[in-house]
Amino acid sequence: MIHIYITGQIANKKKVEQYCVDCLHHFFKGRLKRDIDVEVRITKRLSDNSHGGCYGDSSNIIVELAKGLEINGVYEVAPYKEVLVTLAHELVHVKQHIRKKYTKQTVAHLSESENEAYYLEYVLYDKYWN
Repeated sequence: MIHIYITGQIANKKKVEQYCVDCLHHFFKGRLKRDIDVEVRITKRLSDNSHGGCYGDSSNIIVELAKGLEINGVYEVAPYKEVLVTLAHELVHVKQHIRKKYTKQTVAHLSESENEAYYLEYVLYDKYWN
C-alpha cells in the first residue's frame, strides 16, 4: 500500500492528496504487496530553483515541489495548474522508483525516465484533476 504524506502549504491539500493517490493508482491499481511511503514536500522554492524533484529508494520516496521560481532575481509564483502538472511529472518518477526503473538524465539528452514523465504529466493531470 502506498502512503502519501504532504508537508507544507498548498491550496486544497486534501484534494491534492487524493490526486496523488489517483495518479499512483493509475500505475499500480492496488497490486502492491508492500508498504511504500511517499512524502510530498511543498515549499516556496527549491534550492536548485527547479519546479520539482524526486529521490529515494523503492520504499521511501520524497517528492519536492516548488510553488514558484526565482527569475532574474525576482520570485514568481507558478500558476496552480503548473504546480499540479509538475506534481504529476514527479509522481511518474515515484512509479519509476517503486519499479526500480529510474534513470538519471545526462547533460546531452533526456533519459527514458524523463521522457516518460514529460509524456505522462498532462495525461495524468487531465485524467485525475477535475
